[in-house]
Amino acid sequence: MAERNFVGGLVGDASDTKISDIKADNIIINASKECVGGIVGYVHGTKVENQGLKNIKITNSSIIGNKSVGGVSGSGVGYGNNINVNKCDITGTSNVGGLVGSLDWGTIQKGTKVENSNIKGKNYIGGIAGMGQGNNYYSVVDNCVIEGIYADSMRVGGIAGLGTNSLGCKVNGSRIVSKGMYVGGITGDNQQLQHCYSIDNYIEGYSYVGGISGCMDVRKYCS
Repeated sequence: MAERNFVGGLVGDASDTKISDIKADNIIINASKECVGGIVGYVHGTKVENQGLKNIKITNSSIIGNKSVGGVSGSGVGYGNNINVNKCDITGTSNVGGLVGSLDWGTIQKGTKVENSNIKGKNYIGGIAGMGQGNNYYSVVDNCVIEGIYADSMRVGGIAGLGTNSLGCKVNGSRIVSKGMYVGGITGDNQQLQHCYSIDNYIEGYSYVGGISGCMDVRKYCS
């Protein structure tokens, strides 16, 4: 697909738009710019109630971009129930996530799962969100490789590279590794975690490495 900003397998730029009931397979995207997603590049608008994605499944796909790269969306605010990313390769430089590259102070609802996928980049790399600024509820990452591939990579996590509020999230049987700093089973760097679980994961980094989080500002009910 074209080398430009706002690249998506279905929609490039979705303003005040709801996208639902999508099944996508073998999506191949190779873009050099920002906001690149397997389904939509950029989800935004003036009315939150008119934004969001739900009932979406993407499989056997490859999504390559620069900044803000995700299996479903490059950047956006609203993610509803029943979103699944399976057997996908997602690669970028910064803000790279299995679901969304950059969560712009939005919410990821219960029912999101990323599995059997590879998510790789330089900075802010996460199994669900690379830059997870917002709320993330009950997301699951299973059997994935989440990797910071440069010596100076920063903030790599099983759920989010950087997260602000994660509740009930789970990472299982995954490899979360970086050659740099701030690496964690749930988040590389986070402000608040509640009832999150990191189970049977391999976690490796140069410094600031933790089974739950590499660095936390607020600690609450971590398991």
